[in-house]
Amino acid sequence: MKQEKQADWLHFCAEDGWFGDPMPLYAQGIYHLYYTKRYKETPDTCWGHLTSRDMLHWTEEPDCLEPDGEEPSLCTGSVVYHNGRYYAFYASTDRHNIYHILSAESEDGRVFRKHRRSLLPEEREGYRRDEAWRDPHVFWNPEEQCFWMLFCARRPQERPNTFAGSLGLAKSNDLEHWELCPPLWAEAMTVAPECPDLYRENGRWILLYYWHSTCIRSALSAYGPWKRGAVLSPDHFDFMAGKRLSDGKRTLLFGWIPRKLCDCSERVWGGVMACPRELTVDGSGTPHSRFVPELDVLFSQRYDTLDENSLCVSCGEWSWESRGFSAGASDRAAYAYMLSAPQNYRLTCRMRLQGEHTTGLWLLRLQSSEQRRSFAEPVDEGYMLLFDRADGLLRLREAYQWDQRPDLAAIPWNPREGAFTQVDLLLHNDILEINLDESESLVYRLMKHQDGGLAFCVQDGVMQLQDGVLWTRAES
Repeated sequence: MKQEKQADWLHFCAEDGWFGDPMPLYAQGIYHLYYTKRYKETPDTCWGHLTSRDMLHWTEEPDCLEPDGEEPSLCTGSVVYHNGRYYAFYASTDRHNIYHILSAESEDGRVFRKHRRSLLPEEREGYRRDEAWRDPHVFWNPEEQCFWMLFCARRPQERPNTFAGSLGLAKSNDLEHWELCPPLWAEAMTVAPECPDLYRENGRWILLYYWHSTCIRSALSAYGPWKRGAVLSPDHFDFMAGKRLSDGKRTLLFGWIPRKLCDCSERVWGGVMACPRELTVDGSGTPHSRFVPELDVLFSQRYDTLDENSLCVSCGEWSWESRGFSAGASDRAAYAYMLSAPQNYRLTCRMRLQGEHTTGLWLLRLQSSEQRRSFAEPVDEGYMLLFDRADGLLRLREAYQWDQRPDLAAIPWNPREGAFTQVDLLLHNDILEINLDESESLVYRLMKHQDGGLAFCVQDGVMQLQDGVLWTRAES
């Protein structure tokens, strides 16, 4: 078994396997992050395990649940701490390729003993008997004074329907004996609602599940009816299978970012851990998120400020202020650039665009041709962020001077007239994560360009930027 070691938590990936669905738990003053881990040399999955006492320093523990002849591959689940013991719930297949929900027990949350028996009956009235019988999420329901288990399932139909997803429900008083109940909820637009999570906050029940993105619904009762909410802010694209924990002070959200075969390919299962978020939900059930404050400690070295000493003006009207700059262009673009930027950085600022059809462009990791000695002319390659006021979107595109590239990703961006947008941008190796006003987020893996310059541009209006700072990672 692998020995524990200190782990770099920012976009963590084990040396011998890929990071998948997180299953967080806070118990006895320790943050546990269990996750489905796929070994690089085999398609089987086990449970990896990280621990921390402060959310900043993490230890990579030995794998805590491993596949074997009876349980060839272990699916996503959850862990509950009850009466001084840890109970893990997960799914695996039998020799007939039928999924079963199983459990294991531990004294310390690190070494688990499998019980090797199915927790739910073979007769599954109200449910389809297929592979969508997994991802158990177990929690204590204070209103009914018993444990609930939600799981990914499908409802039976005379005619097979791809969109037959449902959330299964079972109840228990002791975590050992379970009563299968009718589905809690059926979503007519999902194949199977994966990685469910259900909890109470701000007087409402909050339901999370994954279907192409982490979705959120809310209700006054745990039985619904469920009000449709926005797609969970961090998960418009590559922030996958978000699940949360509460440490009594805050709600933390964990997810993962998949690998890709190339920049435009479909996602490949397994990747790295996304930067954790603090998650809040207002009285209407609308989610809000931001990077955890621990990231402030990690990126605490001030690299540069975005001012007249760091930006080289190429064209347009620029005015420098004590807190930043304003750039304007009535009939052409205003453009300024940095000749170089660190490979990894965090950029924080406040930005405002003025003008009905104004577009602000941030060009990242700019690559110029060998013939050019500066970025004074349009760049050949890189990535650009387009803050498009006309369409109310933030777009991510590949920057290329000769043609118009399609959006790689896009998220809503609709600031109030005259309001500043708080931008928090993290660029780390090949991963870009952005939070806007602790409301909307974009996560994407940048495959082509690993270094290069940084530039700002505005078209058909004015861009005002304040308190702009590039932060780099503090030396350990």
